[in-house]
Amino acid sequence: LRLISLNLPVILRLDLSQGPSLSLPGMLRLAALALLAPVALAALPPGNLIVAYAGNDACDSGRANYAAEKGANVLIWFSIFLKSVNGAPEVVNSPPFDCVAKIKAELEAEGLPTFHSICIGGWDAPHPNTTWSGAEWFDIFDAWNVEAGGGERLFDGIDWDLEGNDNPNSTYAKLPLETLHLMGEMSVAAKKAGYVVSLAPAQSYMDVTTTEFGYGLNYYPSQPWHQDDFPYAGRNNYCYLITIYGGVVFDFVSVQLYESYAPANYAVTQEGEDIASYLTDWAAALYKGYDVDYGHPVPYAGLAGSYSTCILRPDQLVIGIIANPEVTEKSVFISPGDIGAAWASMAAAEVPTPRGVMYWNAGMDGVKMEMAGPLNDVLHTRPQS
Repeated sequence: LRLISLNLPVILRLDLSQGPSLSLPGMLRLAALALLAPVALAALPPGNLIVAYAGNDACDSGRANYAAEKGANVLIWFSIFLKSVNGAPEVVNSPPFDCVAKIKAELEAEGLPTFHSICIGGWDAPHPNTTWSGAEWFDIFDAWNVEAGGGERLFDGIDWDLEGNDNPNSTYAKLPLETLHLMGEMSVAAKKAGYVVSLAPAQSYMDVTTTEFGYGLNYYPSQPWHQDDFPYAGRNNYCYLITIYGGVVFDFVSVQLYESYAPANYAVTQEGEDIASYLTDWAAALYKGYDVDYGHPVPYAGLAGSYSTCILRPDQLVIGIIANPEVTEKSVFISPGDIGAAWASMAAAEVPTPRGVMYWNAGMDGVKMEMAGPLNDVLHTRPQS
């Protein structure tokens, strides 16, 4: 193989001596993907990222501007769905175009470079209709995006946030292979066209504490709690995407540690782990990679056997937290102060710090608590007065 001599980006940690990884066709397919040059490449801000989700409330209230001025250099607008409407594929449920464009212009005028992405999905949201392929959906999305921007792209990135459903028996309480493949194929097309592509898995969808894999989003937690009252966890679902496309396609991955009854919550509240120490060990585990047992060769992927490695680079990892200190016992609260302590802990342990921090959401920033400003004190995404 010329994978090495081509000096390509790291696609996977390929160690064929440790058992089955990617088949030769799968490796060659990814090598070919890595050689496809994007057009009009969108670029994330250099250095650290503070990523804030922004919905209609953040648009109308000025909270998106506030978050960006305080330190958020990536705004992910919430959200769109890829649906069949009267038998035709349509992008629906978008934030108001005029407001997004107005905020973009205001931040540019203030000299605050801010990257704008659009989220696909959310909790209780419909998943993309698989009648159309990922490549077809990308063409539909790209045309919609250019129209939304009045002739140019309104959003320069897409962010995948497909999650579960309040009804554990819903069609959308799983991520079947067809949906995962659509996500991957659309992401490849977007990347080739110059978009930034990101993922926002709940922590159980990328869980270093278990090798288990499943298509469901309606499992009980992998930790020994809430085994009879919380059928809403995943099982390394997003690792399929990371394993097959991660080193090339996904620019950053925001892992939602505030997921209800997440592994982070169990470690901190039930096992008494210090948050900074937990984040240090957890990040190190993701950088090292961990085996996921798919249980059988997976179609599309070219996986030669059941086990493959789920791994993130430090420049991909973004820690997902919530801007609300009043969260219930379902979610662990990680403050900007905890992030500062974690960065110090990682430095002491010689563990690379992640690319940044994501928080939900801009509408609560400065209302429930200050988030972007104190995070900026740690990550230095904006000039400090």
